[in-house]
Amino acid sequence: MEIAFEDLVLLNAELRRRGLRYRVSFQDDTTACIEPPGACCLTPALEEAAYSCIDSYFQKKGLRPVYTANRFKFTLEKAE
Repeated sequence: MEIAFEDLVLLNAELRRRGLRYRVSFQDDTTACIEPPGACCLTPALEEAAYSCIDSYFQKKGLRPVYTANRFKFTLEKAE
């Protein structure tokens, strides 16, 4: 499923608004890359909050992110 540029812009704005220091960008039309903050800022709580924000954003649109094993990329599928 294609990922809309508008969604990444709005998602990044929400991540920034929450002070989560993560950024999401395109790898290609169907895959997004998750860029975590530097190691000095990375904590389990920050990581969980960022992924929860991403999940919540797409859940509102009836979609579910499907993460790669390392959780640095995701694609979207319709939520069931």
